Amino acid sequence: LAALAFLNVADYARLMGADEAETFHRWVDQRGRTIEPLVARWRGRVVDRAGDGLFVEFRSVLDAVRWAFDVQRALAVVPAAAEEPALPVRVAVHLGDVLDASDGGVYGDAVNVAARLQERAAPGGVVVSRAVHEQVRHLLAYAADDLGPLALKNIGRPVHAFRVGQAAPAQRGDAPFAASEAPTLPAGTATAALAGLLGAVAALSAVAWPSGAAPGWAVVSALVLSCLVARLALARPRRRRV
Repeated sequence: LAALAFLNVADYARLMGADEAETFHRWVDQRGRTIEPLVARWRGRVVDRAGDGLFVEFRSVLDAVRWAFDVQRALAVVPAAAEEPALPVRVAVHLGDVLDASDGGVYGDAVNVAARLQERAAPGGVVVSRAVHEQVRHLLAYAADDLGPLALKNIGRPVHAFRVGQAAPAQRGDAPFAASEAPTLPAGTATAALAGLLGAVAALSAVAWPSGAAPGWAVVSALVLSCLVARLALARPRRRRV
């Protein structure tokens, strides 16, 4: 039993027709600089490098899916102005029994299924069979779009598949933040409380100062309003890690 991943450059024939040499060199560079180092990172083995494709075998289905996500994230990085953007690729992962040949090749129905599933992925996307999804959905967080049973070319049975994707992980020290405001009263409650407070101050002023002693009321009111303004200014949202 092995996890099988197929990767193919999207729209490769058209790109080759427009500029054969440039497209070929870009693909070889992209494969050697980005894609195959990630195969090694996730403990995979390149079985075949035919044309614009790559056939990779993994002993862990979880490693295979992580490799697929990492490849698409790496290729999605916007290049510097002087660099060419990455060639978009499609990736599919399937899980099944295989026959290991003495020459290092891998054969079997599962290989054909994986190759055909790759054709159903969008450029920059990843498709996995239901067998893969059932194995990793509790171990790895990702979004999944159920494609249902698919009729694949030269495959005698429908293959249930999912279109899957994963957001880029936050870098160390760059954890996302969420705004967390200091506790506040609802707007209606705050307004009523302010009116009540000013009314109480006015009543106290009428008792404490004789008629015509307006300066006392003005001073008290100014102090109260100053305190409220200062409180609102200090109650700015705080940021907390989530």
